[in-house]
Amino acid sequence: MAFRTSRWVKSRRSYVRSDGCFALRMDVTEVTTTEFNQSNNISGGSHPPRAGYEIEMELSFTMTRKFLDPRIDDDNGRRLAETLSQQLWFMIQQLNPTHDVLEVSEFLRWRSWRTAVVADPGDANAGHAGELLEAQHRRGPAIGGEWVLPKREDRWRTISHGVRRHERRARQSCESRDEEGYQPKPKNVGDGDDLDNPMRLAASLVKAGAVLDGEVVVHRRLRRPVFVVFDVLANSSNEPILHLPFEQRLRHLRSASFVRGGGMSTNIGGGFGGGGVDLFDPAAVSDPNVALPLVRKNFVDRVDLDRLLSHVSEGTRIYRYGDTHHHLTDGIIFQPNTPYVCGTDVNLLKWKYLDTVTIDVEILPPRPNFGRNSHLAATHDDVLRVGVMGEEGTTVDMTRYLRLPDSERRRLEADRHESGSKIAEVGFDPTTGEWYYRTMRPDKVAPNHISTVLGTLLELAESLSTEELRYRMSVPTGTRDTYAKDVRNMQKQLLDHQRRKNKASGSK
Repeated sequence: MAFRTSRWVKSRRSYVRSDGCFALRMDVTEVTTTEFNQSNNISGGSHPPRAGYEIEMELSFTMTRKFLDPRIDDDNGRRLAETLSQQLWFMIQQLNPTHDVLEVSEFLRWRSWRTAVVADPGDANAGHAGELLEAQHRRGPAIGGEWVLPKREDRWRTISHGVRRHERRARQSCESRDEEGYQPKPKNVGDGDDLDNPMRLAASLVKAGAVLDGEVVVHRRLRRPVFVVFDVLANSSNEPILHLPFEQRLRHLRSASFVRGGGMSTNIGGGFGGGGVDLFDPAAVSDPNVALPLVRKNFVDRVDLDRLLSHVSEGTRIYRYGDTHHHLTDGIIFQPNTPYVCGTDVNLLKWKYLDTVTIDVEILPPRPNFGRNSHLAATHDDVLRVGVMGEEGTTVDMTRYLRLPDSERRRLEADRHESGSKIAEVGFDPTTGEWYYRTMRPDKVAPNHISTVLGTLLELAESLSTEELRYRMSVPTGTRDTYAKDVRNMQKQLLDHQRRKNKASGSK
């Protein structure tokens, strides 16, 4: 008589956020099933084991008791439920990312063309125009009657509008070149369809040659792309303004002086073109007929930073402001009041959440006998060699300083095998002192430069928390910053609190 027996082995792991800001805990149970064939008490062969996974989300005891408290009113209960549902949705997205919602590339199509760029050396703005052409070549080329977004690393930045100029003068120099970039896809249209410019409405409102600096983000609630405008580099082909200090360029952005028929004014809500159409109309964000709505980036004074960050959900890192802004954010940019810099602006400072401060490293081929008789590994086969870019294309070996825990290493190897990429994004957690693996980067062909890596390590060493940033930036000008003193006092109070707890528990 033949029969089959099965053996189940369960292994359970629990995961929580290290900063404790989530009330949910994720329990993952791995169930390995092995089946055996038996006949007349004679053991037969076994089938290959199968692994399955059970995932549970468990609410903490404290939050469960708070949620079920009969004294909580309906409004507070509803807000609490919304917060918990956002945390749950964020955790589920990490398990099964919704690429159709999160990836900007899904909303863009590739375009290529040939255009002529003309500069007049006799123009009073010739020097600035030459710099502007360099900015356009790097960040956003001007093309005939169309708006495009060139791909810059893994983001889509400057949007430009220009026209071909057919006349030539003796003092003019003309350069003809091939250009390529991205445009938003028209609704229900594939990549291969050659249709009208989907930005034709915006192009009809904006002066020829205008250059807007910004970034395409995905509106999380409406699940559509939105172009957030950071800066204005030129109001038109004859009016470059990138040489102006930022405060003056910001006034141009707020008054939309690059709109046809517009000019500098004190109207922050400016943006109206011909026919009374507002280029920054908030209703356009929810209008399905607008391919890529434009919204202004919100700039505040330093002391208002705390109020600005109050619009960011710390758990999901989603910035919400009215109906127009609802997108992911990774930090704050401190903009200097200086002219625009083409390339790297050394005076521009960006603060990022510590868990988003990462570096891209290259997985190096194994080296014989590497790590043997050292603390790196028991055998050289266990060492994951990584490196970053050095000067003149050299490689700086970072294996000695960057070692992933076994669990993170296995995740990296699995993703590496699936994607075939050799560039991995990794981060460092200052609270645990361990490196962690974020994701593979098949969109990149080279790791970060060593200067970028050193800057990242310095940023991690500073370990500037959100609370410290909000506290110190809210100190008014001319007032003494007492953050360090206040922290020491709070730490003493915390120690006294622990002593009282120990004394109370010892007396029982």
